[in-house]
Amino acid sequence: MSRRIIVVAAALAVGAGGVLASGQRTSRDRHIYVSVTDRDGAPVADLRAADFTVREDKATREVLKVEPATDPMQIELLVDDSQAIQFMETDVRKGLTVFVTDALAKHDGTEIALTTFGERSTAVVPFMTTAPPLIRGIDLIFGRPGSGAYFLLAISDACKEFKKKNAARPVIVAFVNENGPEFTTLSSQKITDYIKGAGASLWAVVQQADLSRGVSNEFENRNRSDILDKTTTDSGGRREIILGQSGIGPALKQIAGWLTHEYRVTYSRPESLIPPEHLDVTVTRPGVKVAATTWAGQ
Repeated sequence: MSRRIIVVAAALAVGAGGVLASGQRTSRDRHIYVSVTDRDGAPVADLRAADFTVREDKATREVLKVEPATDPMQIELLVDDSQAIQFMETDVRKGLTVFVTDALAKHDGTEIALTTFGERSTAVVPFMTTAPPLIRGIDLIFGRPGSGAYFLLAISDACKEFKKKNAARPVIVAFVNENGPEFTTLSSQKITDYIKGAGASLWAVVQQADLSRGVSNEFENRNRSDILDKTTTDSGGRREIILGQSGIGPALKQIAGWLTHEYRVTYSRPESLIPPEHLDVTVTRPGVKVAATTWAGQ
């Protein structure tokens, strides 16, 4: 009887993530979503667990499983409808329609919500699993005369929605025109913390600013640039820069392709009193580009 009690107690210690008397630490499985593309930007679809290396704070973790990511996504589609997009509305609408159609076609249960952020952050269409209501909302998008952008505020609102929904695979996809001023006064660090806290990845199509025109609101615009330059990558997303409105559609279609061809990478993390901070995911195959979060806490 006493031996049985000892065995049960040891099992409970392991299940609770404790440390056994011998000093052996338990571990638990974690998973992340990873996009891998070739030199031409096409998704690489034939990778296996042996092709991946996962490190947390430089400690190599055991990769247990790599499989196509089929989990439904919760996508917040954030769209600049400030004055800066006037005269390019048709290309914006066409590109968004392609993105919505492609993103919803791959995995059952994926949801998309549409928000615009010219003049203010405005929820246009709530989360939907079908394209028609989203396309109707997209068809109403136009550049608001005299308005600036509240992109960072829209990110903040999106992260709050993710938390309300308890989103399992949250994604933010944004179209931003840098030729217009940003008016959100929240710092880039605060916005990064929101994205990190929601466990979201940020993907952006960015119409690069024409610096010869000059843009006001230096502090706010710098915060926006910090998010688009660094936080996209750190969160496991990407920034696609376009130089003209004809690039909007192809860039959004490409992001839809990357998102619908991600890998779900499962690895083992030993239990520790001090959680890791930095995550690094690499692939042994040469010539590929990897997009994965660098935040180990996700």
